[in-house]
Amino acid sequence: KQWYQRRVHGMHREYRPSYKVMERPTSWWKYAFNCIKVHLITPYTWPSIKQHRNSYRNLVSLWEKRIRVGKSSSLKLQIKEAESLLDATSVMLGREQAKMQAKKVVLNESPKTKTS
Repeated sequence: KQWYQRRVHGMHREYRPSYKVMERPTSWWKYAFNCIKVHLITPYTWPSIKQHRNSYRNLVSLWEKRIRVGKSSSLKLQIKEAESLLDATSVMLGREQAKMQAKKVVLNESPKTKTS
């Protein structure tokens, strides 16, 4: 816990005012705002969202390919690289989505029998 607090305080040290709270409360409010902005607002810019979606789509297409083609070392390496760009939740959702899409493709490609 102590290590985590040091890391967080180190990240915000540049924003920390050198005055006491009672001397200049406005600067401390700005400090609080900047700390929140760095963690909660800044990561969700449009380019970062777009990059995440592109990485996610790439992962889904690679998993679909793996389901259809089978295991191959080059495909496994590409999947590992794609998974390293995403968080665990996105990886798991991407795998499940690829399974569902592959199943849908197989059902659509299966020969339809006529009952007449």
